[in-house]
Amino acid sequence: MRFTYVGAGRAGASHDMSVPTECLETPTYPHLAEGKYYLVDSGYAVKKGYLDPYRNARYHLDEFRDSAAPTSYEEQFNFRHSSLRNVIEWAFGRLKGK
Repeated sequence: MRFTYVGAGRAGASHDMSVPTECLETPTYPHLAEGKYYLVDSGYAVKKGYLDPYRNARYHLDEFRDSAAPTSYEEQFNFRHSSLRNVIEWAFGRLKGK
């Protein structure tokens, strides 16, 4: 896991869309290279460069544990998206020392 930018000082309860909006206005914020995306949750607006999960399809890993494997392209995408998001959450936990 490699962090490319850390914007500290925001309240933990900040609305999802307010964080990248503010970051994009920061001169030192690294803009995405061609072919790169931000992995975001469903709280973000559908926008170029944001990779959000499919709605109306299973998403959370625990939804896949006791049932069949993903059965559609959307579920497969969401399964991988959720797996990546867990890695990101773990990395932030390590960064915070939890």
